[in-house]
Amino acid sequence: IGKLVRDQGTNYHLQGEIAEILVFKKALNPAERLIVENLLAQKYNIDLGENNYITDFPVIYQNDIIGIGTTDGQKKHRASLIHSGGMWIAEHSNTFNSSNEFVFTGHDNTVHSVITADIPAEVENRWARSWYVNRSTTQGDGTSVRLSFDFLEAGLFGQIAPDKIYTLLYREEPGSLFQEIDVVASVSGGVVNFILPDDKFQTGFYTIGLTPQTFTTWISERSGDWNDPNTWENALSPVDVQSYEADTM
Repeated sequence: IGKLVRDQGTNYHLQGEIAEILVFKKALNPAERLIVENLLAQKYNIDLGENNYITDFPVIYQNDIIGIGTTDGQKKHRASLIHSGGMWIAEHSNTFNSSNEFVFTGHDNTVHSVITADIPAEVENRWARSWYVNRSTTQGDGTSVRLSFDFLEAGLFGQIAPDKIYTLLYREEPGSLFQEIDVVASVSGGVVNFILPDDKFQTGFYTIGLTPQTFTTWISERSGDWNDPNTWENALSPVDVQSYEADTM
């Protein structure tokens, strides 16, 4: 910006245009700089060659893209400081140890709501919005992340309830049926977190599903060893033991 005065008073001005200026409160490390370069490259259609990690993002999922990662396994950007439309990502358990290990995500800009489309039978409903999550490494490299869904930011805080089971849903292609991933959810305030380990972490499309929590009551009218089903009423064998919902008794 401005001009450069060289020998003999010659002035040199910028021969070009400035599209955008970003100001940071600290010097960026190499990983942070590469993430910013990728976001700008995607925005302005610039080819970064082998350093381009989001060129293969589906077009409708190029909304609010965020990223985490490392260039050398040492200097890292561990967690997204901004959210991607209700979801954010973070490194889990210091697992970003490889060179050029990055994870990026962006959403499809669907209006936040709860729907029943494309879900397995055991899931009651899911968020309408979904995210494309891309990892630069392959399974086996140890990359593990935390996916966090913010119900308050999504305007769905009323869906947070003690009788709900939250499940992480994944599909490989848009329009296909989501499948549950066998990971446990933790709830903190209005945020539901999932730890996605390397062996279950695939590039693809993710969202959060909700399922009612059911309770099973076992009733015995006999005395004896509770851990031995053969002592229960009707002397059911272990393989034939039946459960009865409390409200049917």
